[in-house]
Amino acid sequence: MNFRQIFSESFKADKNLLNLHGVLVKMRSEGIDKETLISELKAYHDELEDEDDQDRILEAI
Repeated sequence: MNFRQIFSESFKADKNLLNLHGVLVKMRSEGIDKETLISELKAYHDELEDEDDQDRILEAI
């Protein structure tokens, strides 16, 4: 599973984080542990170039 691609698609679709939040909730319900999601979100954050986008991802962490 490519977490960063999933995060990217959901974040680009809805920059106010509602879509990303739903994706994260679904992933947790499917058994993906919290630490893995946080680690992958941090890696995704580090790849973003726009500071506003980075800030929004930090809100999700």
